Amino acid sequence: MYENIQDPKKKKQPQKQIEEPEKSQIYTLYINHDSLEENTQLLETALQDLHNFHQDHPKHLPIFLTINLKSYLKDYNINFPSLLQKIETQLKTSLSLQNLFLPKNLLKTHASLLTAVKNDNYPKIQQLLGKFIVLLDPELFSQEDPNQQELLDFYNNYSQNVENSLMFPTLDGRLILVNFQTFAEFLEQNQVQNQIFFNMPGDLYESDYYYLQEEAQNIIKEAQKQNFITRVYTINDEEFYEYYKNQKVNFICTDAVFYNLFAKPFF
Repeated sequence: MYENIQDPKKKKQPQKQIEEPEKSQIYTLYINHDSLEENTQLLETALQDLHNFHQDHPKHLPIFLTINLKSYLKDYNINFPSLLQKIETQLKTSLSLQNLFLPKNLLKTHASLLTAVKNDNYPKIQQLLGKFIVLLDPELFSQEDPNQQELLDFYNNYSQNVENSLMFPTLDGRLILVNFQTFAEFLEQNQVQNQIFFNMPGDLYESDYYYLQEEAQNIIKEAQKQNFITRVYTINDEEFYEYYKNQKVNFICTDAVFYNLFAKPFF
């Protein structure tokens, strides 16, 4: 466990705010979760912004897009397969299929994505210049949600048929954290061979699972050893940011990328 992390009971000092960066600095685009938040965008609008950026910079570094799929969408009589089809259609329309790096591009002749990366490793950055990589990230850790099982069934089917998908499925690390002793134990009992993008909240001190912080960090290390791509989120504290950077986590995500000084992009 990271020994120098502040006591969660202590009041944290507000992070110093910085000015909005120039357009050339923007490397994260955040579409808010509901219409009551500021700066809400339609998916179509956000994708058009990315298309315009791609037109201006056709050899840009690979851009990873995360589509969060919330289980409460079912409360609005939304059909998950139909919604997915519309999202994929919008991705093809806005970004063009040729600009997407697809699961089948990584899968090739292998039985699963995890087998593919263990045998052939991941592509080099130079091979992904100008590409968009889209992740489908459903909310699978909402145990009180009555729609949970329907979303889980839909997602399991999607993640087992990646050869026909536009998006890479993700793995919610919280499912392991509260139900299993180790990451290896989870892999033995679950078919997640195509969910090579591993997510875990990086700061649990502000959650109901604050006592599992050390276990979460150990599971992240296990995922790295198994060749998963690791992502931590809710990193709004500089000490956590430095810790995960030193641990070589692939994606370190903050809720306010341009207002946490430590996360300011450097060019």
